[in-house]
Amino acid sequence: MSLEAFQKRGVCVIFGDIGDTESTNGRLMLTILAGVAEAERNILQERIRAVKRVQNGKGRYLGGKVPFRHEVTAECELVRTPEGEAALVEMRRMKAEGLSLRAIAERLTAQGVQISHMGVSPALKALEAAEPAA
Repeated sequence: MSLEAFQKRGVCVIFGDIGDTESTNGRLMLTILAGVAEAERNILQERIRAVKRVQNGKGRYLGGKVPFRHEVTAECELVRTPEGEAALVEMRRMKAEGLSLRAIAERLTAQGVQISHMGVSPALKALEAAEPAA
């Protein structure tokens, strides 16, 4: 609840350090402290955005779900794994054979590759997008 909501209900808020928020000095102090808190929050957001921009520019992984066939190194970089590449080749072969996405996922899971039918389609699309058009 905001201070105004309390005041509309007839509640007087008294802070030990600030005093009565009904007085001019109390409202002034509360306004100043709220402004400082907002500025501090904005400065923190700016710092976070700046760090993310720099890290993103260096190609660093900044969080979220790790894409299929990748892993995160100690230096926070995404690198492709040989196992993921082999699974992708297998996925493409199975798709060419006419298997459904669910059947592909089931076969890969049986081989020890953790992927759902919902992950097969984006993995294949990413592969197609990465290949030059013939």
